[in-house]
Amino acid sequence: MTRRSSDESAAEWIGPLYDRFAAGLYRYAVMVLADPAAASDAVQEVFAGIIDRLPRIDDAEHYLRRAVRNECYSTLRRRRSQDR
Repeated sequence: MTRRSSDESAAEWIGPLYDRFAAGLYRYAVMVLADPAAASDAVQEVFAGIIDRLPRIDDAEHYLRRAVRNECYSTLRRRRSQDR
């Protein structure tokens, strides 16, 4: 996907992006977190946070993959700190 023009709203893009990438992002998150509920939460957090940034993102697929990875790692760090 390419950068959107300023006259297109993020809301018009979020649905198609979700439809295209959510399943794969979820599968990845399940592999990393080994917890389907936490994986679903991670993907939802990323999509909720992308709305404001969407007009500035050049490569949505790359951004989403990186953001889900980072969210998964943050979840794992929180788990480790809670286990102490």
